Amino acid sequence: MVTAINDDLFSPEVVNNPYPYFSHLREEDPVHWNKLYELWVVSTYEDLVWVTRRPEFFSSEVWKRDPRSPYPAIDESDMGLYQEIRDFFSDWFIQHDRPEHLEMRKVVHGYFTPKAMELWRPMVLAAVKELMDEAQESGRMDVMNDFAVPLPLLVIARMMDMPNQDRKFIRSLAEKLLFLGRGETDRMQPLSDGIKGLQEYLSPIVAERIKNPGDDLLSVLANGEKNGIYSRD
Repeated sequence: MVTAINDDLFSPEVVNNPYPYFSHLREEDPVHWNKLYELWVVSTYEDLVWVTRRPEFFSSEVWKRDPRSPYPAIDESDMGLYQEIRDFFSDWFIQHDRPEHLEMRKVVHGYFTPKAMELWRPMVLAAVKELMDEAQESGRMDVMNDFAVPLPLLVIARMMDMPNQDRKFIRSLAEKLLFLGRGETDRMQPLSDGIKGLQEYLSPIVAERIKNPGDDLLSVLANGEKNGIYSRD
């Protein structure tokens, strides 16, 4: 029996436990038209691959191109923050179409070769061990909160050669950025705080890596900024 699909993607139930929701979507309507937010929700791997391999039909520049008001709705007093956040995310690497996206990819292409990625194996294993040791010490583990979420953040921080003692602070900023996918009407303020905190933290580090580059990922990105590839339009 086909059961109705709740189109409120940002309800507390879906945000707090999205897995049953998207599992139901994949089973009942893998390419689903969401009437509430007027968008397509594609939920199977095969369909997502099909979409991502056809840039001539589908744009990544959502923040630049989508003319609609914020959805879900936000407090009217936060519309100024919303515009600042739109400007910020519009300039992200993944928010560019070709040819700009291809030019940006050239900067990091050499850093993500199979040979380079194999050299990261000890680093990733060390990050896994660190998180498992923390769980053993505490005597409990929430697999998502204590492992799946912090692991990629920890690995990326090490790829960028961020100070290990700053890991908890970086995670706190990342958690604020996750308000982007929440439904509270007042979500703009913590999101804005996360963006500003990230900029204040990274700006002096990036400036230093431009002057004194290393072999880390942040130095590679900083070099792209120095050469004008990542400069704002």
